[in-house]
Amino acid sequence: MAPPSTREPRVLSADQRN
Repeated sequence: MAPPSTREPRVLSADQRN
């Protein structure tokens, strides 16, 4: 269960932007 930052940096960026 890796963190979203390492799993999909794109999701992290979108989550912060949205």
